[in-house]
Parts: sequence; structure tokens; C-alpha cells
Amino acid sequence: MWFSRTLLAIVIFCCAPGWAQSSSAAEPDSKPPQQTPDSSSPGAEAPQPIHVSAAVSQGLLVHRVQPSYPSRARKKGIQGTVSIRAVIDKEGRIADVRTVSGPDELTDAAVKAVKQWRYKPYLLNGAAVEVDTLIRVDFTLQSR
Repeated sequence: MWFSRTLLAIVIFCCAPGWAQSSSAAEPDSKPPQQTPDSSSPGAEAPQPIHVSAAVSQGLLVHRVQPSYPSRARKKGIQGTVSIRAVIDKEGRIADVRTVSGPDELTDAAVKAVKQWRYKPYLLNGAAVEVDTLIRVDFTLQSR
């Protein structure tokens, strides 16, 4: 007998919180859960660019403009690599750039050149999509 009373107490204790929540859901004042917008909704945000590796994006490069070495950096003997995070649009043009690292004296020249680069569109399931990638631009002085 004590076993059945203990079991009944455990069942009531365990189920009571869920029972109270389910009974309040039947109230007329309760609101339905909010739905998140999907890509077909008019107010939905644009899809994020797909990340591709530097090697993949390099294989899609069809037009590369070589950066001009800044004269101030050349006189100071500054060399190095400028890393740029870039978004390539559906047509293969550079849509957005952000310098990640590199010597300050070289970043403007690297960004100016990269903005002129052109790529083959990246296809996903047969449709062109925007991609996000890392681009490295090397600046090396020729020894005399």
C-alpha cells in the first residue's frame, strides 16, 4: 500500500508542471508561437555568402590585376602579404572587401587591385551564388 501511495506522489510531482503548462495553452488569451521568416518571405534577409577556400576561389579567377608597389613602401624596404576577406557576387565581381592583415603601407594597393579582379561565378546546384573567401596578395621587392 505504501508503494502505491509513493508511486502516486511521484507521478503527480513529475507530471504536475507539464500538466499546468498544457492547461494554460488552452486559454483563449494564449498566442501562437512566433514563426521565423524564411527566404520566400518578402521581409526575409538576403542569404549569407557561402564560404569557399582560397584554393577554390583561386581556381575560379579569370582576370587578375597586379597591384602597383607603393613607392613609400618600396623606399622603406617593406615587403609582406596582405590578407583580404572578400565577397564575390553572382556575376564574379568583388562585391565587398575587408583587410584582415598585412603591412599598413601595402593594404591600400592590395585592395585597389583586388577590387578589379574577376571570377567565374561559383555554382551551387546549378545556380550562381555569392561566396566569401580569403585572398592573399604578396608584395616582394626584387633584389638588385
